[in-house]
Amino acid sequence: MNINRITGLASGLDTQQMIQDLMKAHRKPLDKLKQQRQLLEWKREDFRSINSSLLSFRQNAVFPMRLSSTFLARSALSSNTSVVTATANTAAANATYSVSVTSLATTAYKTSTVPVSAASGNKVDPGQSLWSQRAKFGDTNFNWKMEAVSGETIAGTDSASYQLANTWVTSGSAAVKVVLAGGGEQAYTVYYSEADYNTGLEVHKVWLNTETGALQFNQLIATGDTIQANYEYNTRTFGFDVTTYKQDGTAVNKTIEVSAVTDTLHAVLNRISTDTDLGLTAFYEGSADKVSLSTTRTGNNNALGDEIKLGTTGFLAQVLRLGNAVEVGGTNAVLNINGLDIVRATNEFTVNDVNFTPKGSGTATVTVRGDTESVFQSIKAFIDGYNSLLDQFNGKLQEKRFQDYLPLLEDDPARENLTEKQIDQWQEKARSGLLRGDSILDSIVTRLRNDVFSSVSGLDPSLNHLTQIGIKIGSREERGKLVIDEAKLRAAIEQDPEGVARIFNKNGSTSAEEGIGRRLYNYLDSAIKRVTAHSGSSATSSLYDQSWLGRQIDALGTRVSRTEQRLEKLENRYWKQFSALEQAIARTNSQSMWLMQQMGSGQT
Repeated sequence: MNINRITGLASGLDTQQMIQDLMKAHRKPLDKLKQQRQLLEWKREDFRSINSSLLSFRQNAVFPMRLSSTFLARSALSSNTSVVTATANTAAANATYSVSVTSLATTAYKTSTVPVSAASGNKVDPGQSLWSQRAKFGDTNFNWKMEAVSGETIAGTDSASYQLANTWVTSGSAAVKVVLAGGGEQAYTVYYSEADYNTGLEVHKVWLNTETGALQFNQLIATGDTIQANYEYNTRTFGFDVTTYKQDGTAVNKTIEVSAVTDTLHAVLNRISTDTDLGLTAFYEGSADKVSLSTTRTGNNNALGDEIKLGTTGFLAQVLRLGNAVEVGGTNAVLNINGLDIVRATNEFTVNDVNFTPKGSGTATVTVRGDTESVFQSIKAFIDGYNSLLDQFNGKLQEKRFQDYLPLLEDDPARENLTEKQIDQWQEKARSGLLRGDSILDSIVTRLRNDVFSSVSGLDPSLNHLTQIGIKIGSREERGKLVIDEAKLRAAIEQDPEGVARIFNKNGSTSAEEGIGRRLYNYLDSAIKRVTAHSGSSATSSLYDQSWLGRQIDALGTRVSRTEQRLEKLENRYWKQFSALEQAIARTNSQSMWLMQQMGSGQT
């Protein structure tokens, strides 16, 4: 609503200041509503942070405690890692393997027999298009894909300039004639150089621009006449075939398509290398001016011949000089394990759930046993995550509340007298302690402590509780945090890894019968849902937040909007009243001046 706001020109009053002072008192309830809303928004953020921590703990620390593989980790130690390394699957039995490596599996490769460039001082640029570099290649027999056109016709238009349907016409390949409308035909001498064309003495001649396919006659070709042309042109596209072999002996045949105009040598070789089916690595080495092809699959995979087949003609064979290259074939790994001769195409294979990787010739011993350290570190990571969670939650439950510090609003005049640092410190105190003694958070902490430190029903009483494997509750000041006796825990894992595992991952029909990892995982799911119902989640838009706190914040937002509307109307009313006062005083002053003028004129 627009109000004519007349300041104290007639009355001499500071109208604006008076109205501001009046409104200041009326705005106090509005400021309180905004502060309440800000506190609730901060509280919602704190709860969402709690939920994020619960989810992270559940996925990263608790989830592995439910898995048998966490506790059945196996180690495979090699006495000589330069000969063989090994890893063990969870199903691997305790065992010792004597390994003797004779040879490793290797890949096959081919290299250009001679440099690919015609001159060492003018080498092919592998980063430029093949078409632009074609004259630099040493091979002159490769057909850059010529196509023949016979009898292409162009209608005369009383012009001397025409255009063939194709570009990159082969010099010396064209024959051009004009079929006359009145009968008969006229052959034209074709020039491929503008200079030669200009000096040619023929009566009927035409210049053919080989790159563009443009025809320039030395006379007009009349409408009704027809130009006929035979010629060859380069499509500048071609393909080449490559054959490789998988380790089971299956052939892989591929055709690589190339556009000489857009493709570079690097691009073509990269296309070969990125074809995972082919299993090749291709590269150009500039100093040697040669191309190398090598298989990514080790082993002798084609007992009847080469593992990389290119043929004797084509781009790879001719232009890249690989056609006559003698292949250095791939070889199989040869070794002996516990008296058993093994020949494999790869340097990675599995025997009795142990993964062996030979590294070089020689002998070594591989010992497989339970991986105590891996299990210990998994349990320690769980305890560390649990303690970190308790630290965070207990900190929030005990955090001091500063009742005298209310949130500073954006339009709060107090901000003008504070530095940015002071404002941050104020807001930090205003936000402190919002979850102090919170019943939801307190109940979560209590349940976590009970679930972690309760015994597991249905297990042998001698091994059904964390204290029996060296994990106990810390001092009173640590508020439920767990402390590890590392030596005792390692000994328990070494002596009975399956018994330790059951404390964490035992199945059960009730929470008491479940292992600690399982009961915690299930409870955390319900705890996360409970907190989400109370505060929503970070993925929830504020427009659709139907959590308890979300609804409270929305309700306060509605009250703020209504109060702002009411105050706006009140302020407009004040302005209207003061404006009316100013107008009345102005009229009175005007009348007084008129009377004084009349009285003054009567005296003269």
